[in-house]
Amino acid sequence: MQTAEEKRAARLEYKRSPEGRAKRKAYDSTPWGRAQQKACTDRYRAAHPDRVKASKNSPAAKRAAARYRRSPAGKARQRARDLRPERVAAQKAALAKRRRFSPDQIGILLHYQDHTCGICGCTIAASAACDHDHTTGEYRGLLCMPCNVTEGYIRKSGLTPAEYGARLEAYLANPPASIFELV
Repeated sequence: MQTAEEKRAARLEYKRSPEGRAKRKAYDSTPWGRAQQKACTDRYRAAHPDRVKASKNSPAAKRAAARYRRSPAGKARQRARDLRPERVAAQKAALAKRRRFSPDQIGILLHYQDHTCGICGCTIAASAACDHDHTTGEYRGLLCMPCNVTEGYIRKSGLTPAEYGARLEAYLANPPASIFELV
């Protein structure tokens, strides 16, 4: 006769085996399995709010969240979230509040640019920048923050974008560290 500890160990060993994992995965993909899993998760979160909060703020959880956001699935989910009507309305209002564009004008620009940055093509969120010429004050369109900052640095350096691109290509083709075999 097995003791309770031996039974628990045998159950755990089965769960970790390939057969046990496959059965669990099949069960979890059913509506009943998902409901059971959600109920179990909800019970745990209600019983241990401090542990849940601590685990969300842990470095491992932050790394996992960042990895997901960079994955194709994470990017698709963010794009779908950004294109919801209420998010688009909030985005237009936030951009209009910071700049001289009306929400309707922002909407036209967002639609024309397909909710993407005018340079790199990433999805534009409410933190988009209204790109403008600093000498004339004329607005040109919407950019993501990294592209807007890069564009500003290129202009500030006194180079044209083509000159900057040529220098960047030359640098990447023959980096200084490779000359001295530091890499």
